[in-house]
Amino acid sequence: AVTGGSALLAGALGLGMLAVPLSALTLLTAWFFRNPKRLAPQSANVVVAPGDGRVMAIEEEYEPRFLKDRGIRISIFLNIFDVHVNRIPCNGTIEDVVY
Repeated sequence: AVTGGSALLAGALGLGMLAVPLSALTLLTAWFFRNPKRLAPQSANVVVAPGDGRVMAIEEEYEPRFLKDRGIRISIFLNIFDVHVNRIPCNGTIEDVVY
């Protein structure tokens, strides 16, 4: 929204040299955060990937915060061409968000 508004303002002020790259940046940002409709299997026994990308690692490790036990961590790398929306791959409740 900021780059789009800045592009419009630059265009209105006759600053085409600034409006063009800002418009391009606006379009690239919208494309990067696109959210296409996905059809996931409707079954309680199915887990699907939470995002597009490439599985980089599947490792067993100790999780000290919630499980306090060993678990399997799956790492997925999203490149610039992948959809950068993470979905919920199974039924459940989010109890905490830490980034």
